[in-house]
Amino acid sequence: MVDENNFSTNAISYTLQGTNNAGNGKLIANITTRTGINTTNIKLGRGNFTGVLENAVHTYQMYFYFYETNTGQSNDLGKTFRAHITMEKYTPVPLNTYLLGLAGTNQGTGKVINENGYRYEGLNPNNYVRFNNELWRIIGVFDSATHGKTGQNLVKITRTTSIGTRYWNDNTNTGDWEYAGSLKDYLNGTYYNGLVSNSKNMIETITWKLGKTPTAGFNNPINVAYSSERASGASTTSAKVGLIYPSDYLYAALVDTCNRSQILYSTYNTSGCYNQNWLFNNGAYWTITGNLASNGQATFVSSNGSVSSTLARNIKQNVFPVVYLKATTLKMDGTGTSANPYIIE
Repeated sequence: MVDENNFSTNAISYTLQGTNNAGNGKLIANITTRTGINTTNIKLGRGNFTGVLENAVHTYQMYFYFYETNTGQSNDLGKTFRAHITMEKYTPVPLNTYLLGLAGTNQGTGKVINENGYRYEGLNPNNYVRFNNELWRIIGVFDSATHGKTGQNLVKITRTTSIGTRYWNDNTNTGDWEYAGSLKDYLNGTYYNGLVSNSKNMIETITWKLGKTPTAGFNNPINVAYSSERASGASTTSAKVGLIYPSDYLYAALVDTCNRSQILYSTYNTSGCYNQNWLFNNGAYWTITGNLASNGQATFVSSNGSVSSTLARNIKQNVFPVVYLKATTLKMDGTGTSANPYIIE
């Protein structure tokens, strides 16, 4: 807490260095970039103690700087800076519980809406999360009808940037996700193994429903897409990493501007749908779903905003991995904006 600061804005800056290596908990992350002080309340971070708490100590060194700027600084002569540090107990909340509490509220330029799951909808909702030392975004919170974990609400997230372009299936034209040699094997092998360990520990192994797009093709409203993906008797696979469903993309358009019963997902490039959808990114990318009308095809979000399909080995498309977080995942900090994403453990 800054008690008094008469210096010019950002004239005083600081760094923070943890020096305790006793192994009795997690230190606050070091602040190595010299950060200007322009507010009275500065959050330095969060740490925790483990093991025996009596007489437990974490030690930090904090440095303050006043730099020569090669410009006139006489206005700061005789000025005063005083501050003190306080420690407060913080009780984290389960991420899924926190997000469910946002239902019906505006979040950035979007909302959290209950449509076959509590989903972020709109152009740019506050659904950013820090995962694998990267920015990801929260698709929503889903019950066992989507992931097969009885009695659990799991948070589903997707990477904000593509990991590159790949064929849906490297070996043959087949629209079966579980088929050996498909993108599934890469995501759950090479890609998963490259994640940082604490992120891997957060990922739940779930049952991915592999129902295909209906025989009528893409001239159907969203609820048909959702039901077809989870059709009785459809194939399933147990895995940690997958892709979005077509319905995830379709539901991400703001319900206020995109009519659910009239807009078909072959014509989602209608104004009010794709241009009010945070999962539209002006580039084509794969979904997890095959095409029932043509077994060799897989579906993708096209660059014009509609949902279409193509042969699984016809063209390389962008890949945005998707995972479900364990129900025990905690929200530690953040507001969900890109500048201040949710911090999770």
